[in-house]
Amino acid sequence: MAIAPLPPYPPSRTRASLSPSQVADLHQKIARALHETLSLPPPKRDIPQTAAFISSYARDAAQEILQTLIWDTESPGNKSHELSGDAKVIRNRVLLLAERVAPSGLLDLATLLDLTVVYTTHLKRLRALFLAAVQASKTPQTDLNNSVVPAFASVLSQISSIGLYGLRKSVHCLLCFLHVATPDFIRAFARDKEFMILLARAYDSGLTSLAQSYGGLHFPTNSQDRPLDDWERILLETKVALLDIFHALLKTMLADMTRATGPALAAESERTFDIVFALLELPAPQSASAGPSASTPFLDRSLLVDYQHAHDLSRLLETTLSQAAADDARLEFITTSLRALDSDADAATHNPGALKFLLGSGVPPGIDNLGRGQASRRRAPSPPPPPGQQQQQPQYGYGQGYGR
Repeated sequence: MAIAPLPPYPPSRTRASLSPSQVADLHQKIARALHETLSLPPPKRDIPQTAAFISSYARDAAQEILQTLIWDTESPGNKSHELSGDAKVIRNRVLLLAERVAPSGLLDLATLLDLTVVYTTHLKRLRALFLAAVQASKTPQTDLNNSVVPAFASVLSQISSIGLYGLRKSVHCLLCFLHVATPDFIRAFARDKEFMILLARAYDSGLTSLAQSYGGLHFPTNSQDRPLDDWERILLETKVALLDIFHALLKTMLADMTRATGPALAAESERTFDIVFALLELPAPQSASAGPSASTPFLDRSLLVDYQHAHDLSRLLETTLSQAAADDARLEFITTSLRALDSDADAATHNPGALKFLLGSGVPPGIDNLGRGQASRRRAPSPPPPPGQQQQQPQYGYGQGYGR
């Protein structure tokens, strides 16, 4: 018996209109259809309809996961823990199907981006999938240079339009992508000076402006005991994500310098100097705090200063540039400036600054372990999302293509 091609995956809006028994029936049929498709030989399996199904499923699942970043205080960015039964089977089989289809070159870059958001706990498999898809098609690299980098740059330049929620989702998407992307893809972002400046401005003036639109940050003092408002939590998590993005990009830049020799080393050094000087020249963010005038790490400091505080950028640059620019006065100026900007550099204990309000469990900062402690379990009611951020989704008939 011939196996019919997979139709597009029904979106969440359609599934939400169904009764529990209808949803269970739909999931069962989709799981069975996936099993049948996986059994097909590549010529019959690797067809545009299969790629369209993977794309529609990944897009819908990614949208649901991004919503948890805003509304799920217990496990933001991870909806897989809620899956069970056939829904979990579908999640696993879609990844397996994507792995098998990737070498055909049918998966476009948008689908790969969505898959990185959905399957964050399968980084090794995603990296192999991503590499196979890229090697099979020359289109993704062109898409990245011509559309993806400019698209993320546009997001970072329009923070007042997309609001805090939009920024939180966008930087999470980019961070998930960078976790699995090949070095060539990461370089497309890291070597783009304008993008690096926009990233820093989003962290500095962008988040400060958003905080002021909510009335300003008023974090609890030692004499106060209150949970963070949801928007405060989201803003701090966005800061951490932006820092993690910068870390991923900078690591690639420094790794390129470490491997380079001769003229290539000089070129990499000049590129790094150019970007770091541009970031140093950005104006310091205005204080978003109602507290004392002294700046607080991860609250009212610039991205470069907070990165220096967290990772000792001055030492990283000295170590990496020791061969290419040991006698370059610019290196001494940069490292001296960075150390001077971080007033806590010589402190006996590392100051977590504003991040202490996210670290109720005592775990180190990181996008995958925020908001897990007791301090984050009780929240004030969430503010409504800014106008225009509700995404419209197309309507599909129940079980379209899967039978009733």
